[in-house]
Amino acid sequence: MSTAELREELKIMIDKESDTSVLEALRVLLNKSGAQDSIKEELVSRAIKSEEDIAANRVYSRDEFENILTQRLKS
Repeated sequence: MSTAELREELKIMIDKESDTSVLEALRVLLNKSGAQDSIKEELVSRAIKSEEDIAANRVYSRDEFENILTQRLKS
């Protein structure tokens, strides 16, 4: 079944559905899928930035990191 055929079948099924809880469950499912795509994009973006930082030697030693963290926790 092609994507277009599947979409059309789902549209017909949704139009016929009268159970609000089923429709709400579909809405949550579809929204969750979109949210996961956004999360994936954000994680990939952060990974790329991290790789760029490492390549440019923008890194901290463990001691430097611990000092920064300690200072932030005191604030």
